[in-house]
Amino acid sequence: MKINNSVTPVQNNGRILYEKSEKPKDDGLKEAVSEFVSILLSKIFKDMDKSIPRSELTEESYGQSWFREMILDEYAKTASKQALRSLGETVYKQIAGVQQRGS
Repeated sequence: MKINNSVTPVQNNGRILYEKSEKPKDDGLKEAVSEFVSILLSKIFKDMDKSIPRSELTEESYGQSWFREMILDEYAKTASKQALRSLGETVYKQIAGVQQRGS
């Protein structure tokens, strides 16, 4: 993850001043929180999937287990951006609040 500390020009009494923009830092934090929630949900979904009893009639192939893990990862990404977006927002507010108090 790359954080870009961009500088934006601001005009004040005919002089051009430069100030740092904090927006890229916030965007990076939001992206990191979204990835964290996605990983957390992926772990939860995979643990839930393991609790489902499987039939012993046919043996599961490597491809089937790989596909199941990948589809659960995609479900987690989608859920973190749509259905459980509020969880990500709550985590973001908590982390941003801690960073502001620490500064």
